[in-house]
Amino acid sequence: MDIGFHELLDNNRRNFCLYGIGILVGLQTIFMLAAVIILANIAPEIKTTLTDVNTMLPEMRRSLLDFGQVMPEIKTSIKILSQLCTASDNCYST
Repeated sequence: MDIGFHELLDNNRRNFCLYGIGILVGLQTIFMLAAVIILANIAPEIKTTLTDVNTMLPEMRRSLLDFGQVMPEIKTSIKILSQLCTASDNCYST
């Protein structure tokens, strides 16, 4: 009498699955090591860049504050120039 039971994985298939998983884990380990090595080579450059950024940020902030103080004068000058251009026949604005 056949009860319909069949073993799902024989030894060959089980070994194939284990080898496949082992190969995938090995490849992932190799890729992770490569990523760590690449990042380790870039780390000194990143430190230098961050030092430069920390130096530049205060200067950029001061420049933006100065620009914010000059901006109303620039807007006023643009309005005056557009009025002069409107009054003049030889002026072409884009």
